[in-house]
Amino acid sequence: MSKLAQTQAAFQAYLLSNFPDASFLTLIVDDEQVGAEKRIGIYHDAYRLRLIEALATAYPNTKKLLGDDFFDDTTRAFIEASPSVHRNLRWYGSNFAQHLFNTLPQHAIAGELASFEWALALAFDAQDTVSIGSSSSSSSSSSSSSSSLATIAPEAWESLCFQFHPSLQRIGFTVNTVAAWQALEADQAPPELVVQDCEWLIWREDHRPHYRSLGLLECLALDLALQGSSFGHICEQLAEAVTEHQITDADPVEQAAQALLTWLNEGLITGFKQAG
Repeated sequence: MSKLAQTQAAFQAYLLSNFPDASFLTLIVDDEQVGAEKRIGIYHDAYRLRLIEALATAYPNTKKLLGDDFFDDTTRAFIEASPSVHRNLRWYGSNFAQHLFNTLPQHAIAGELASFEWALALAFDAQDTVSIGSSSSSSSSSSSSSSSLATIAPEAWESLCFQFHPSLQRIGFTVNTVAAWQALEADQAPPELVVQDCEWLIWREDHRPHYRSLGLLECLALDLALQGSSFGHICEQLAEAVTEHQITDADPVEQAAQALLTWLNEGLITGFKQAG
């Protein structure tokens, strides 16, 4: 390793450590105006402040929930445990929600809120793909695909499979996380926590993230469709779920068809094919 490479490695080690090796200071110009320790200290602090700023940008409502001081303490601990490995700061903090789950297990709302904010950002940044059926899809390819779907013979629907927009995500929460996010987004105090298992759908439409809750049967249908199950298999599984959960007012085929229509209208489906 060259002397320059050794110096660069020592500089990086000094910046990343909370308890840096003081011997590195001998490599820094020292004078009466700005001493070596203060010079390198500027870089040592700036590295952390820049990462804290990136996390605050990615998790603005999580910061509101935790408060400025606690967010600062929490992010500094996260930076120590997870130094940046990305060239683009946009992707730093991808595991911040998990850090909150691990360090604040008694406050599930913190980790869940961070998970929600990251999922919204992922939806916004997802690859652009033409959807079929959505009112916002006006390209000729979208129109052609939608028309082709409408002309599928009834007997062919049983083996029909669907492709979904890359922005689509499904996420589960154990408390009223989305209600808390909505309040914080409006600069209001979040509501009291309510324990409630709920699944949420997140996607991008019209160049902005959207979200809504999912019912039991649609959640099952979506999971099956994402796994590549055919429309016929989805109907069969919904029939079993209706029996298992004693849902007396739901027709499985109608539920599957309604879910498909909703996905089309929301621009979630980008293509279809026959199973095989």
